[in-house]
Order: sequence, then structure tokens, then C-alpha cells
Amino acid sequence: MEDLAEDEQKLAHGEHVSGPAADAYRLRVTAASREFAGRVPTGKRQARDLVGNPLPQIHHGQGMTRVLNPATAACRLRGTADDPMVMPELNDGRPKCPNLARTDRNYRARPRADGRPRRDRRRPPRPTTATRA
Repeated sequence: MEDLAEDEQKLAHGEHVSGPAADAYRLRVTAASREFAGRVPTGKRQARDLVGNPLPQIHHGQGMTRVLNPATAACRLRGTADDPMVMPELNDGRPKCPNLARTDRNYRARPRADGRPRRDRRRPPRPTTATRA
């Protein structure tokens, strides 16, 4: 639920979302926020119902976010597609999966082609100190 609250806040402040599941991401974040904001599961049944609800089934990974739709997922799933507790295998992201959305946070988390981390272009570079000879 904390992730969804952060997602909603980032969207409200202009975070860009792209990819085949970008629209589904925006819809789910908004709907889940309306439905679950301020709620805390107090028992196992409520927690299971929450986990089984498709709205909050948004899984953030490094470099990509999965808006889970088990019927169209290209990645391996933990559980079966008809199981309400199904989860994507987070280490099995497939670039052509229709469940992928990429947020600004995902883009910054992805390394460049040379393996170095990307820099946030909005922040100036940190000054370096001269070394003594």
C-alpha cells in the first residue's frame, strides 16, 4: 500500500510512464488509491483479499514495473493464472511483455549500455576535489 501511495504521489507530480501497460498502470494506481487509501488489513482474511485483488498487483523491479495480468504475462508466474495469489517471477522480466510499464524511477535505475548508472539530469554533478601530489 505504501508503494501505491508513492506511485500516486509521483504521478500527481508529473512522473512519466511509458510502455504497453502505461495506461493500465495509471488506472490501477488511481483506482487502488481511492479504494485502499488509509486502510490497514487487520487480519489474515483481509490481507489475503487485498493480495488477491488485481488493482494493487503492480510490482516494481529494477528497470521495469509489471502491471500484472496473468493471462497476458510473458514472464514465469508463481502460481497458476487463475490463482488469486499469483505473482510474477521478479527475476524473469521479458522486454516484450504486454504487462510492462516504465516509470521515470525505472529509467533511472537501469544501467547504461556501458554498465554505469544513469545520472539524474535534473541534478548538477557533484564537485570533485583535487588530489594532492
